[in-house]
Amino acid sequence: MDRDCELDKLCEHDPVGELWPLMARLGTPLQVLDMQGRMLECNGPARALLGLENDDAWRGRCPCPPGSDGAVHLPDLLRECAQGLRDEFIQEEDLPRADGVPLALRRCGAVVRDGQGRPVCVVASLEDRSAVRRAEVRLRHAALHDDLTGLPNRTLFMERLQSAHRLARRHDDYDFSVLFLDFDRFKLVNDSLGHRAGDEFLKTAAGRIRSCLRDVDTLARFGGDEFTVLLPDAWELREVKGVIDRIREALSEPVNLGGREFFGSVSIGVVLGAGRYHRAEDIMRDAETAMYRSKAVGKAGYALFDDGMHRHALRLLECETELRRALARSELLLHYQPIVNLETSTVDGVEALVRWQHPTRGLLPPGEFVPLAEEAGLILDIDRWVLGEACRQLRAWQETGAPGRASVSVNLSPRFFMRPGAARDFEAIVRASGAPAGRLKVEITESLLLDPSSEVEQAIATVRAMGVSLVMDDFGTGYSSLSNLHRFPFDTIKIDRSFIARMVDSPAHGGTVRAIIGLGRTFGMDVVAEGVETPGQADALRALGCDRVQGWLYARAVDAASAGAMLGRRLAPESGRRRSGGAPLAVGA
Repeated sequence: MDRDCELDKLCEHDPVGELWPLMARLGTPLQVLDMQGRMLECNGPARALLGLENDDAWRGRCPCPPGSDGAVHLPDLLRECAQGLRDEFIQEEDLPRADGVPLALRRCGAVVRDGQGRPVCVVASLEDRSAVRRAEVRLRHAALHDDLTGLPNRTLFMERLQSAHRLARRHDDYDFSVLFLDFDRFKLVNDSLGHRAGDEFLKTAAGRIRSCLRDVDTLARFGGDEFTVLLPDAWELREVKGVIDRIREALSEPVNLGGREFFGSVSIGVVLGAGRYHRAEDIMRDAETAMYRSKAVGKAGYALFDDGMHRHALRLLECETELRRALARSELLLHYQPIVNLETSTVDGVEALVRWQHPTRGLLPPGEFVPLAEEAGLILDIDRWVLGEACRQLRAWQETGAPGRASVSVNLSPRFFMRPGAARDFEAIVRASGAPAGRLKVEITESLLLDPSSEVEQAIATVRAMGVSLVMDDFGTGYSSLSNLHRFPFDTIKIDRSFIARMVDSPAHGGTVRAIIGLGRTFGMDVVAEGVETPGQADALRALGCDRVQGWLYARAVDAASAGAMLGRRLAPESGRRRSGGAPLAVGA
């Protein structure tokens, strides 16, 4: 049947044929299809859209050529129209134009029926959705990729991880592994060279890591300087370790950042054979846990996750929750260990040591909860409480007639002094307590002074201006002892217990103790030895001219009332002897 006969047939049964000359002049792309989906008419805009301007043989063709995504769907829609199940439809398909250019097409069709209600054709308007589709693709890419590195982001990584997890759960012969990478000392780049240099480092490092992986592997920037790797079909340690070794080797070369070289390293957490998990989220939790274990044991390495890490993490979480409650319920308390003047054997000071009166576990030493408090960000709250409580006790002892020279030493974490406003916070707590600042001593470790910030220097200056004494704790175990003695106005140095424990039997340790005491004399500082456990240690320290000692040979840490009763009084050695049959406890234990 030729075109004129076909149109005549349409005109006999329906006005479409009569209206076609008008439709042909419309600017909207319009198309007429028979009920089998063959093109009967296309106006000029429709032919231009479909790339048919120079094609005279388009009539009678199916508008969905082989390879188009909508080829399966249009016949189904027309069949439903012929069966009276629908009168109109909207269909979208991706198809190549006649000239091969990809086209995203939307077709809005309406059925035309004859006088007896029988469907004779479909009139459809066409819309080019290619620009919209490209915009959607760009938006999806942006939503699923990191702007800086172009890598998949957390969302896309989790999508692929969940797909791999589903596959592993369905097939016993398939499994996969996950790596969690965190750069060591990356903050140093941002702090010293700026965030632009940090961004450049991350882009370079990401490219190096990507070069170590297979095409099927997924490398994602999980956030900040954290990256994750999905290794499909890889679950043996030998294979995964090979990937890790390649990554570490690729990152061993320095990165040039504005003329400065930076050597980057990563700590890596590994979950092998992750298909055994019930949830993809748990895989990432355990990979991150293993990464932190790697950092804890020395950085620049890797750690395989095991169930013991998870149990440890649960214990830490439980303890952290309890510790937060302890702060709210006033379960913390201070004990005080006497500091004895070796020349007079009198107690002329005490060191405040925090304890936790746990409701079920009893009295806990600081070693069981202070590291956790630092991890959980609670250490500043504990520092403030310790400082305030020690100052209140010092004032109470003063009001009850304690000797005028008796002092209280307080340990504060490095974080207390490293934050903005530390000096103001310290001064406010001490002044609010009404304690005499001249009888307060603050003990700090050398780690605070390795690269002191302006906040640290201001806090130290405020401490000294108030008349508070400054004590360098654990002297001899740091990295820059001599320079710090020159730079900061310390009043006292404390010899670390590790030297005292072996000073009698080890000439090397004995010589170190002698040298430290000599430095104290040279700089006009008092010297205190901690961890004194035997009469032999006390005699040797006295012979070397050490000023003061503390340790279990004299007294353990006791409650405030007992400590107050000792102030200014003679304390004979061996009064605080170690427990019979047991090893001596460390000071503060």
